Amino acid sequence: MSPTVSEEYRADTQRKRKRKSQADDSSEPECELSGRSRFRTSVFIRVIDRLVSELDRRYQSYNDVCENFGFLNRFHSISPQDLRSAARSLQQKYSSDLEEEFVEEAVHFRELPPSNKDWSIVTPKPSVNLPGAPSIFMELLKDMGLCKHGSL
Repeated sequence: MSPTVSEEYRADTQRKRKRKSQADDSSEPECELSGRSRFRTSVFIRVIDRLVSELDRRYQSYNDVCENFGFLNRFHSISPQDLRSAARSLQQKYSSDLEEEFVEEAVHFRELPPSNKDWSIVTPKPSVNLPGAPSIFMELLKDMGLCKHGSL
């Protein structure tokens, strides 16, 4: 233990205060807590309670994020119907930020091959086939600089 921290509590060294007894008081002596017990009930347990409630709040926040965006982690492994459902739910929740086309764009994006070492969206393989993908999707990739103009 640190030399600057004392194990003595002020409540243990102070004189005990006696309360004037009232007529309706019981004859039983009052419960007097030691300094250590008083510290536990007034400080330590409150800190632990606050910590537990804060961890619960953060867990709930992360759980909400996982419910909203978790489908993006298993993008290529879920069925197109489940992907549509999750993307639609996300689009409705963030309707001011995501357009209605987001749902179909997510399904089209799913058709891209899963990432591996010899392929990236910057330099796609010539054999990449996007059946039914609108040309506007590829134009957007060009405009955002994610595809080279000559690689399409």
